[in-house]
Amino acid sequence: MKKLLFCLCLFGLLNCSGYEPIFATKNLTFGIEEIININNDDITKKISKNLRKNISSKNNKKNYTLEISANKKNEITSKDTNGNALTFEMSVNAEVKIYYNNDDNPIETLKVNNNFSYNNQESKFDLSEYKKTIEENIIKKISQNIIVKLQLL
Repeated sequence: MKKLLFCLCLFGLLNCSGYEPIFATKNLTFGIEEIININNDDITKKISKNLRKNISSKNNKKNYTLEISANKKNEITSKDTNGNALTFEMSVNAEVKIYYNNDDNPIETLKVNNNFSYNNQESKFDLSEYKKTIEENIIKKISQNIIVKLQLL
């Protein structure tokens, strides 16, 4: 009986915590009217898709147009004595030009860089899956940085 009462109280406290995601779309004061991909590569498309998913332009006072260009680099940062790669570094650099109400001149140019170092793995399949996960996480961080910057404008 005490365990049941304890579980009910714990469940009630956890549900009443008032948790909301940081980037809840209902609290945003802006919208994205259009996203223009300068580089027509996968990284830029994924950043654009992530932003479109999070932000709509319905009934917002401020609507922005974004020009996004991004690139990704994978580099070997260390090797063993035989010349085999031990560690890698993935870096994604994005440049976002922010336009307000379709002006010709951007109101701000935002440069976002994100790096991640990781170790080599025995299985090449596991390594490629790990690279995909790292890339997705970096793209999410870059998208969040862009959203925060737009919220502050």
